Amino acid sequence: MSSDRQRHRGVNLPPSKGRIDSALHEEFQFHLEERIEQFMATGMTRAQAEAEVRRRFGDVDTWHRMARAIDEETMRQNRRFELFDTLRRETARAFRVLLRTPTFSLVALFTLALGMGATTAIYTVLDAVVLRPLPYRDSHELVSLLHPATVPGSGERKWGLSSGGYFHFRQNMKTLSAIGMYRSFGLTVTGDDDAEIARTALVTHEPL
Repeated sequence: MSSDRQRHRGVNLPPSKGRIDSALHEEFQFHLEERIEQFMATGMTRAQAEAEVRRRFGDVDTWHRMARAIDEETMRQNRRFELFDTLRRETARAFRVLLRTPTFSLVALFTLALGMGATTAIYTVLDAVVLRPLPYRDSHELVSLLHPATVPGSGERKWGLSSGGYFHFRQNMKTLSAIGMYRSFGLTVTGDDDAEIARTALVTHEPL
Protein backbone atom coordinates (compact mmCIF):
# COMPACT_ATOMS: atom_id res chain seq x y z
CA MET A 1 0.00 0.00 0.00
CA SER A 2 2.83 2.42 0.81
CA SER A 3 4.48 1.85 -2.57
CA ASP A 4 1.14 2.57 -4.29
CA ARG A 5 0.84 5.89 -2.42
CA GLN A 6 4.40 6.84 -3.35
CA ARG A 7 3.73 6.14 -7.05
CA HIS A 8 0.50 8.18 -6.83
CA ARG A 9 2.27 11.15 -5.22
CA GLY A 10 4.96 11.04 -7.89
CA VAL A 11 2.42 12.33 -10.43
CA ASN A 12 2.42 16.10 -9.85
CA LEU A 13 -0.95 17.18 -11.29
CA PRO A 14 -2.25 20.77 -10.94
CA PRO A 15 -4.30 21.12 -7.75
CA SER A 16 -8.08 21.37 -7.94
CA LYS A 17 -10.98 20.93 -5.53
CA GLY A 18 -11.71 17.49 -6.95
CA ARG A 19 -8.10 16.35 -6.57
CA ILE A 20 -7.96 17.80 -3.05
CA ASP A 21 -11.04 15.78 -2.04
CA SER A 22 -9.64 12.63 -3.63
CA ALA A 23 -6.22 13.06 -2.00
CA LEU A 24 -7.73 13.74 1.43
CA HIS A 25 -10.01 10.74 1.13
CA GLU A 26 -7.04 8.51 0.32
CA GLU A 27 -5.00 10.07 3.12
CA PHE A 28 -7.69 9.47 5.74
CA GLN A 29 -8.36 5.95 4.49
CA PHE A 30 -4.64 5.16 4.62
CA HIS A 31 -4.33 6.20 8.28
CA LEU A 32 -7.56 4.47 9.28
CA GLU A 33 -6.52 1.21 7.61
CA GLU A 34 -3.10 1.33 9.28
CA ARG A 35 -4.68 1.72 12.72
CA ILE A 36 -7.22 -1.03 11.98
CA GLU A 37 -4.41 -3.40 11.01
CA GLN A 38 -2.54 -2.53 14.24
CA PHE A 39 -5.57 -3.33 16.40
CA MET A 40 -6.27 -6.54 14.47
CA ALA A 41 -2.66 -7.60 15.14
CA THR A 42 -3.45 -7.46 18.89
CA GLY A 43 -6.28 -9.99 18.48
CA MET A 44 -9.32 -7.81 17.72
CA THR A 45 -11.75 -8.71 14.97
CA ARG A 46 -12.04 -6.28 12.07
CA ALA A 47 -15.38 -4.98 13.32
CA GLN A 48 -13.92 -4.35 16.79
CA ALA A 49 -10.83 -2.71 15.31
CA GLU A 50 -12.92 -0.42 13.07
CA ALA A 51 -15.15 0.60 16.01
CA GLU A 52 -12.12 1.38 18.17
CA VAL A 53 -10.46 3.42 15.42
CA ARG A 54 -13.65 5.40 14.83
CA ARG A 55 -13.95 6.08 18.58
CA ARG A 56 -10.37 7.29 18.90
CA PHE A 57 -10.28 9.20 15.62
CA GLY A 58 -13.50 11.12 16.25
CA ASP A 59 -15.76 12.72 13.60
CA VAL A 60 -14.01 11.90 10.31
CA ASP A 61 -16.27 14.19 8.24
CA THR A 62 -15.44 17.20 10.42
CA TRP A 63 -11.69 16.56 10.18
CA HIS A 64 -12.07 16.07 6.43
CA ARG A 65 -13.87 19.44 5.99
CA MET A 66 -11.25 21.27 8.08
CA ALA A 67 -8.37 19.74 6.13
CA ARG A 68 -10.08 20.52 2.82
CA ALA A 69 -10.57 24.18 3.81
CA ILE A 70 -6.87 24.47 4.69
CA ASP A 71 -5.78 22.82 1.43
CA GLU A 72 -8.12 24.99 -0.69
CA GLU A 73 -6.81 28.19 0.92
CA THR A 74 -3.25 27.00 0.32
CA MET A 75 -4.15 26.26 -3.32
CA ARG A 76 -5.58 29.79 -3.79
CA GLN A 77 -2.49 31.40 -2.28
CA ASN A 78 -0.21 29.30 -4.48
CA ARG A 79 -2.18 30.25 -7.59
CA ARG A 80 -1.97 33.96 -6.74
CA PHE A 81 1.76 33.64 -6.17
CA GLU A 82 2.20 31.76 -9.45
CA LEU A 83 0.17 34.41 -11.31
CA PHE A 84 2.24 37.30 -9.93
CA ASP A 85 5.46 35.41 -10.55
CA THR A 86 4.43 34.68 -14.15
CA LEU A 87 3.52 38.33 -14.73
CA ARG A 88 6.84 39.47 -13.31
CA ARG A 89 8.87 37.05 -15.44
CA GLU A 90 6.90 37.75 -18.63
CA THR A 91 7.12 41.52 -18.13
CA ALA A 92 10.88 41.34 -17.60
CA ARG A 93 11.24 39.11 -20.66
CA ALA A 94 9.15 41.50 -22.77
CA PHE A 95 11.32 44.47 -21.76
CA ARG A 96 14.48 42.56 -22.65
CA VAL A 97 13.08 41.68 -26.07
CA LEU A 98 12.02 45.29 -26.69
CA LEU A 99 15.47 46.58 -25.75
CA ARG A 100 17.19 44.11 -28.09
CA THR A 101 14.99 45.12 -31.07
CA PRO A 102 14.34 48.88 -30.80
CA THR A 103 13.11 49.29 -34.40
CA PHE A 104 10.59 46.50 -34.08
CA SER A 105 9.56 47.88 -30.68
CA LEU A 106 8.86 51.34 -32.12
CA VAL A 107 6.81 49.86 -34.96
CA ALA A 108 4.88 47.66 -32.53
CA LEU A 109 4.19 50.58 -30.19
CA PHE A 110 3.09 52.76 -33.09
CA THR A 111 0.79 49.99 -34.34
CA LEU A 112 -0.70 49.52 -30.87
CA ALA A 113 -1.24 53.27 -30.47
CA LEU A 114 -2.87 53.46 -33.89
CA GLY A 115 -5.10 50.49 -33.11
CA MET A 116 -6.16 51.89 -29.73
CA GLY A 117 -6.85 55.28 -31.28
CA ALA A 118 -8.97 53.74 -34.04
CA THR A 119 -10.84 51.59 -31.53
CA THR A 120 -11.52 54.62 -29.34
CA ALA A 121 -12.78 56.62 -32.32
CA ILE A 122 -15.05 53.80 -33.47
CA TYR A 123 -16.44 53.33 -29.98
CA THR A 124 -17.07 57.07 -29.67
CA VAL A 125 -19.11 57.06 -32.88
CA LEU A 126 -20.91 53.86 -31.87
CA ASP A 127 -21.74 55.31 -28.47
CA ALA A 128 -23.07 58.53 -29.97
CA VAL A 129 -25.08 56.88 -32.76
CA VAL A 130 -26.19 53.51 -31.32
CA LEU A 131 -25.67 53.17 -27.57
CA ARG A 132 -26.46 56.61 -26.19
CA PRO A 133 -30.20 57.48 -26.10
CA LEU A 134 -31.33 60.24 -28.46
CA PRO A 135 -31.74 63.67 -26.82
CA TYR A 136 -35.54 63.53 -26.94
CA ARG A 137 -38.20 62.93 -24.37
CA ASP A 138 -39.20 59.24 -24.38
CA SER A 139 -36.60 58.54 -27.06
CA HIS A 140 -37.08 54.79 -26.59
CA GLU A 141 -40.56 55.18 -28.12
CA LEU A 142 -39.30 56.64 -31.42
CA VAL A 143 -40.00 54.53 -34.50
CA SER A 144 -39.10 54.82 -38.18
CA LEU A 145 -41.85 54.30 -40.77
CA LEU A 146 -40.89 52.64 -44.05
CA HIS A 147 -42.88 51.01 -46.82
CA PRO A 148 -41.91 48.11 -49.07
CA ALA A 149 -41.16 48.80 -52.71
CA THR A 150 -40.15 46.71 -55.70
CA VAL A 151 -37.15 48.25 -57.49
CA PRO A 152 -36.38 46.93 -61.00
CA GLY A 153 -33.07 45.11 -60.90
CA SER A 154 -32.83 45.29 -57.09
CA GLY A 155 -35.86 43.32 -55.94
CA GLU A 156 -37.72 44.08 -52.74
CA ARG A 157 -36.53 47.17 -50.86
CA LYS A 158 -37.77 49.45 -48.11
CA TRP A 159 -38.17 53.14 -48.78
CA GLY A 160 -39.18 56.09 -46.71
CA LEU A 161 -42.73 57.38 -46.80
CA SER A 162 -43.84 59.54 -49.66
CA SER A 163 -45.53 62.89 -49.02
CA GLY A 164 -48.91 61.25 -49.64
CA GLY A 165 -48.09 58.45 -47.20
CA TYR A 166 -47.05 61.01 -44.57
CA PHE A 167 -50.35 62.90 -44.79
CA HIS A 168 -52.28 59.61 -44.79
CA PHE A 169 -50.62 58.48 -41.56
CA ARG A 170 -50.99 61.93 -40.03
CA GLN A 171 -54.75 61.96 -40.60
CA ASN A 172 -55.44 58.32 -39.70
CA MET A 173 -52.83 57.32 -37.10
CA LYS A 174 -54.13 55.83 -33.85
CA THR A 175 -51.06 54.31 -32.21
CA LEU A 176 -48.65 57.25 -32.67
CA SER A 177 -48.77 60.43 -30.60
CA ALA A 178 -47.07 62.51 -33.32
CA ILE A 179 -45.46 62.03 -36.70
CA GLY A 180 -42.81 64.02 -38.57
CA MET A 181 -41.13 63.80 -41.94
CA TYR A 182 -37.72 64.84 -43.23
CA ARG A 183 -35.99 64.75 -46.59
CA SER A 184 -32.21 65.06 -46.82
CA PHE A 185 -30.23 66.30 -49.81
CA GLY A 186 -27.09 68.20 -50.68
CA LEU A 187 -26.85 71.94 -51.35
CA THR A 188 -24.01 73.97 -52.84
CA VAL A 189 -22.87 76.65 -50.40
CA THR A 190 -20.89 79.58 -51.78
CA GLY A 191 -19.09 82.41 -50.05
CA ASP A 192 -15.69 84.08 -50.00
CA ASP A 193 -13.97 80.70 -50.28
CA ASP A 194 -14.54 77.82 -52.69
CA ALA A 195 -18.02 76.38 -53.00
CA GLU A 196 -18.78 73.32 -50.91
CA ILE A 197 -21.50 70.69 -50.78
CA ALA A 198 -23.42 70.80 -47.47
CA ARG A 199 -25.71 68.06 -46.26
CA THR A 200 -29.11 69.59 -45.44
CA ALA A 201 -32.65 68.44 -44.74
CA LEU A 202 -36.21 69.69 -44.84
CA VAL A 203 -38.05 68.77 -41.64
CA THR A 204 -41.71 69.18 -40.75
CA HIS A 205 -42.60 70.91 -37.51
CA GLU A 206 -44.50 68.65 -35.18
CA PRO A 207 -45.16 69.67 -31.54
CA LEU A 208 -44.32 66.83 -29.15
